[in-house]
Amino acid sequence: MLAWRRGLGTSYTSLVSSLAPTYNVPPALALAIMNAESAGNPNAVSPSGAQGLFQVMPANDASLGITDPFDPEQNVSGGLSLLEQYYNQYGNWTEALEAYNEGPNALNAQLAAGQTPTSAGYASSILAASGLDTSSDSSDTTDSSDTGDSSDSDDSGDPLSFLSVAGLPGWLVALGGVGIIVLAVNLT
Repeated sequence: MLAWRRGLGTSYTSLVSSLAPTYNVPPALALAIMNAESAGNPNAVSPSGAQGLFQVMPANDASLGITDPFDPEQNVSGGLSLLEQYYNQYGNWTEALEAYNEGPNALNAQLAAGQTPTSAGYASSILAASGLDTSSDSSDTTDSSDTGDSSDSDDSGDPLSFLSVAGLPGWLVALGGVGIIVLAVNLT
C-alpha cells in the first residue's frame, strides 16, 4: 500500500502517466508539473485565474478542447497538449516549460531582448524534480531510470533507492524530488 503526501492521489498519477506519452511528454516531467502547479488538487485556482491540475488559463480552454477545467482528464489533456505545442515551438523542455509558466509572448520578448526568462527558476526546478536529462533535451518519453540494470552501485546516498528494490517503476523514484514522498510501502 502506498500513501502520498500533498494530495497527489494514485488516480491522478495513473491518469497523467497514461496520457503523457500521447502528447510526447515524459511522464515524470508531467507529474512534476502537476505537482508544482496544483499539488494534485483538481479544484485548484491560482490568483491569476489558472485552473485545475495543470493550472490552464481559461483563455486557452476552448483551443484545448476544455469545457470543464476542473475535470481531471480534460485539464490534464489540455495541459499536456499545451506542453507539446511549446516543445514543438521551442525544441527543448527548458523553454517549453518557461513558455508554459509565463506564456509564449512574454518568453519571446525576454529572449529577443537577451534577458534571462523570468521563469528560468521554474523550469529548472521542474526539470530537476522530474529527473529528466536535459543534456540531450529530447522529447523521448522512455524512462531510462527503469532499464532493469542490475549492476552493483552504491545507492546509500539516495533515500529512495529502496523503491527500485520494491519493484516500483523508475518514474516513481524521480517523484521523490518533486516533494511526493512514499510514506509506507507494504511489500507483502
